[in-house]
Amino acid sequence: MNKLIALLLITLPLVSNAKVLAWIENKGGGKIVLTDTFCESETEISLLTYTSSTEVPEVIYGCYQIDLVANQVHIQWRNRENIFIYEGDTVIFPEE
Repeated sequence: MNKLIALLLITLPLVSNAKVLAWIENKGGGKIVLTDTFCESETEISLLTYTSSTEVPEVIYGCYQIDLVANQVHIQWRNRENIFIYEGDTVIFPEE
């Protein structure tokens, strides 16, 4: 939970260029990168994420939200209807 609180605090003073805040290792040997840039959404506040892997050559974009109560990161990948949930303890910060 402390990792997600730190991630949430880092996102408060957002800048215009996408800055990598943290990442989650994915099953394809790549990273799910969490940035500080807002997603374009009319209904909710979320931030931009992207991923790549050794299995899929293209970069896939999506939006994420932090659920502090459940200690989770919720990601809605573009062109996908379901939301993917990742546990907060899988978040890795660049300083670590």
